[in-house]
Amino acid sequence: MTYLELKQNIAYQRLNRPDLLTPIPPSPAAIIPTYVLDRIGYYQKACFQPSEQLDYSITCIPGQSTYSLRTYPNLKATQNIVKIRLLLNTIWIPLTRVDWYQDILDADVLNPPFQTIPSYWATYNATIRLYPTPNLPYPLELMSNLSPPAPVADTDVNFWTAEVDENGAASLIIRSACAEICREFLNDIPRAEQFQFGVAREAQSLFDLTGRMRGPSQTRPYL
Repeated sequence: MTYLELKQNIAYQRLNRPDLLTPIPPSPAAIIPTYVLDRIGYYQKACFQPSEQLDYSITCIPGQSTYSLRTYPNLKATQNIVKIRLLLNTIWIPLTRVDWYQDILDADVLNPPFQTIPSYWATYNATIRLYPTPNLPYPLELMSNLSPPAPVADTDVNFWTAEVDENGAASLIIRSACAEICREFLNDIPRAEQFQFGVAREAQSLFDLTGRMRGPSQTRPYL
């Protein structure tokens, strides 16, 4: 289903409160989208391990060794980046990660800096530092561990809006958002507990699916 269909499912089929799809003054945000995004944010951190994603938004600038991730919002944070490769002609060359940013500072003491093909990278705060300083506009490939992003547009379809038979978490998000709305906004605790029962069931279903996708478990005998 789409993001819009997910919100409408909560409003019409679960809560019978279509008024919660529109903002209630003085709040500029509607109740249902607010709780849906809150639940997605929770499960991104609590239950679902990040998956490897590739980003090609950074191209080296000759003479520039640092690149702020604030300029590239898709990368989120430096702690998510696990690998960087550089495109030289038609070959992707892996760069070596330096654990301590200070090591690059100690090695890169020339001013102006020595420029050639970068071989190392390190992170500090929200910045990537390459060494040596690039001499040409080399494209970079950054591999990051990121959770599935939350939907934004009403037409978005992704992991959070897909049904369980499509390996998605829509049912979990619907029931979890309903439980929180009933508990915190409607003050309907019995109904919240009913939805919470469905939350536990849907979460367990996804965990079981993950286990099956990993293959059969094996017991190793020890003599």
